[in-house]
Amino acid sequence: MYLDSKFTLELRCLQLAYYVKVFFVLLLCLCISILTISCSNNPIISKKPSVSDGEKVIKNMFESSFYNRDKDVELISFKKINGEDKVIQGSTGYVMEFEIEIISIKTSGVFCYPNSEGFMFMERNSDMPPLHLAQFNGINIKKGERKLFKGELYFIKTEKGWRGQDGNLY
Repeated sequence: MYLDSKFTLELRCLQLAYYVKVFFVLLLCLCISILTISCSNNPIISKKPSVSDGEKVIKNMFESSFYNRDKDVELISFKKINGEDKVIQGSTGYVMEFEIEIISIKTSGVFCYPNSEGFMFMERNSDMPPLHLAQFNGINIKKGERKLFKGELYFIKTEKGWRGQDGNLY
């Protein structure tokens, strides 16, 4: 009986030692995880804007653009070409180069992306003098015609995520 209780006591000591080791290994893993997360930039914020983020910004700009309020031009597709980190107006930013396919629904004209405020469609008759489209980042488009258009989207890094040109956080 004395041997049984001595053996049981040793077995319990071994079990306790095992649980203490497991506890310290888990504690070490937790500490390493906390250090990794705290030493990096917040991983939720540090990810770059995605292709779907860019597409959402473009769609929002199309829908809210004052100059396209009559829905003269419709967005068919969006494709990200490239992206890079940049300082934008003194803030950490990200520039996404894109290509969209558009179609003119109602009339012929000039489709432009002159600034960060959105897209612009100007109706133009063929007898009007030509515009210098380069200064407007624009293309001529006829009714029913599909065209590819390239441009850049800008995202600014904030505490809560990336702010797109449409004013929303991503």
